[in-house]
Amino acid sequence: MSRNTVQQEIICGIVKSMRTHPSPDEVYKEVHNLHPSISRATVYRVLNKLADKGELLKVHMPNTADRFDFRTDNHIH
Repeated sequence: MSRNTVQQEIICGIVKSMRTHPSPDEVYKEVHNLHPSISRATVYRVLNKLADKGELLKVHMPNTADRFDFRTDNHIH
């Protein structure tokens, strides 16, 4: 398993465990607490990659950072 895949699993798992719509910074703080070797840039890159792959939903927010949702089904925000 490649390092990138492990990082994706860690980051996706953390978003799912948060049960909210976290910003990339909120995700990074949680990731950093458990895995300090994963950089902020990696978290941002992986979040966008997971959203592109349909494993997370990227929620665009006006005038603030995008949020990420572990639920990818059609639901109301």
